[in-house]
Amino acid sequence: MAKKKFKKDFLLRFLLEISKSDMLHFGLWNTGEPLTQANLRRAQEKYTESLLSMIPKSTRDILDVGCGTGNAASRLQGMGYNVDCLSPDIYLKGLIEKNYHGRLNFYCSKFEEFDPERRYDLLLMMESFGYMKLGQAVRKCTETVRSGGKVLIADIFRNSDTEDYREFHVLDRFYREAGRNGFKVMSSVDVTGSVLPTLDYAGKLYDEYVLPISRMAVDYISEYLEKMKLVRLMECIARPVLRKRRIKLMNGMYVKAPRLLSAENFRKKARYMVFMLERAI
Repeated sequence: MAKKKFKKDFLLRFLLEISKSDMLHFGLWNTGEPLTQANLRRAQEKYTESLLSMIPKSTRDILDVGCGTGNAASRLQGMGYNVDCLSPDIYLKGLIEKNYHGRLNFYCSKFEEFDPERRYDLLLMMESFGYMKLGQAVRKCTETVRSGGKVLIADIFRNSDTEDYREFHVLDRFYREAGRNGFKVMSSVDVTGSVLPTLDYAGKLYDEYVLPISRMAVDYISEYLEKMKLVRLMECIARPVLRKRRIKLMNGMYVKAPRLLSAENFRKKARYMVFMLERAI
């Protein structure tokens, strides 16, 4: 369990350091903008402002599900809403406590396991919905939002049951599950074209930073093992396993990751959607 926690925390910290941003989500880019760090931050700012502007004026109590660094929740609080934050991540918990000194009410829990003390007017899910099992997530929404309340979801959805982007829900299944649990789709907006530059920028960072660092790490480890005269022994003992893992690693680094970061591939197999749902029952 501790190893998984460390891995997740490490990746979050890496993302925050590389992007120099406190917003852990895609941005909404203007057409033709250069792929720079400054423009990524502007795109993320536009994304946040766009989503927060969609919140109905009658809203009072909000649960920010998968609240990230607390950026959106803090803004909502400044706009006069009563906001609770939810995330299962220990690193983000510490970051929010450090940055907001208790001003944000934070629950360290998975959404599926969350036991709400009250019903909310709105659930905000900015790129957190795809990390949950579909049926459990939708059913938990019915337990957490009041009758007539709203669920604002901005996330990636697959067009069909493809292997690529498999952690995200298939769009047709989402519609069926939402309807089955008493939710009406009040609005749906496809913003795929506006978020694709984030993938292009991520691919640029991957080529410039991740691949060179990974190659250096592999070379260093191989050189170290050779100096320790362990290579021959390890090959004799576990040659098939090592070969299989190396092939898998190389395939992930040079084939799978670039494919998933390809804007063209994403456009064929997925969409980035913004939904406003209303609980009708």
